[in-house]
Amino acid sequence: MSEQSAAVIEVGDQFAVTVTKVLPFGVLVETKSGVAGMVTNLQKAVVGDTVTVLVDRVDEKKHRFSGTVR
Repeated sequence: MSEQSAAVIEVGDQFAVTVTKVLPFGVLVETKSGVAGMVTNLQKAVVGDTVTVLVDRVDEKKHRFSGTVR
């Protein structure tokens, strides 16, 4: 899948992202093309880790997505 924008990302898509920030309630991630996302079910992560996510929500207006680690 091409990761050009949030408009291209759809619920059910699965792809690799990079962890950009670790928070108490989850991690912030980013696609190679710069689309930001949130993953809440990742227990152990370090900034810079690459993980595969399954998209469960897309907010095209805010240019971001949320997902779970697979």
